[in-house]
Amino acid sequence: MKVWPLQFRKLDGDDILFSDDAGAFFRSSKAFLNRYVDNQLTDSGSKFLKRGGHAFDEIGDPAFVGFASRWTQRINPATSLGYVILVPTLPCNLMCDYCQVSRAAETAKGFDWDDVKLAQVIALRGSQPKTEVKIEFQGGEPLLRLDLLEAVRSFCRSKFTKSEFVICTNLQDVSEDAWRFLEAEDTYVSTSFDGTSELHQTQRTKTTSAHEQFNANLDIALERLGTDRVSALPTIDPSNPPEPTNVIGAFVSRGFGSIFLRRVNYQGV
Repeated sequence: MKVWPLQFRKLDGDDILFSDDAGAFFRSSKAFLNRYVDNQLTDSGSKFLKRGGHAFDEIGDPAFVGFASRWTQRINPATSLGYVILVPTLPCNLMCDYCQVSRAAETAKGFDWDDVKLAQVIALRGSQPKTEVKIEFQGGEPLLRLDLLEAVRSFCRSKFTKSEFVICTNLQDVSEDAWRFLEAEDTYVSTSFDGTSELHQTQRTKTTSAHEQFNANLDIALERLGTDRVSALPTIDPSNPPEPTNVIGAFVSRGFGSIFLRRVNYQGV
């Protein structure tokens, strides 16, 4: 049996208060303290410590896991959610080779929030007392349901003293309404650009016309929003990576000052 470290403090008389790092405590005698320090606990003392969650037999047993859970909750107490990822829709207008979500076809039905789900999301956010919030919209392609994004954003603006919104979009098809939505100062764009135009077309846009449309929309986003509010992430296959200088050159040419390298994940294929 192994005993978790105990702290102790003298009380009135000969009694001593013992406590562990998870916050549990008990009262005992100086004699018990001496046996604990000298590693000479009696059978009854050992059973008492184990019964109180102060000891365990081996790593991973229920007593160990229970203490670890209490300790974790004590040093990282649950707080209100200040950063939330929302997926209002799964349909997407691309078919990327390594899509990491269970995407649906753009015309598919039944893969969006309905009014009940939207109300539940707003109610959850409304129950949070935090004064600041950051919402990241993922998909699917979130811009396909601009109405849902607008509903959440409008609510958060009225509820919180400070709100930020990140739209994870492929920038493939952006309407004028969508551009007006994205131009708000509290709204940011996160898109994918796979390092070089050739690789991005091969893995994502597929056709020349679709790729030219993406390139044009990325340029518009950078022009209207600036690099401070637009981030582009390459997805890299470590078994067949593009030439680093080509990736760096492509990002620098568009004014990006940093590159976050994202490893390819084939779980969605």
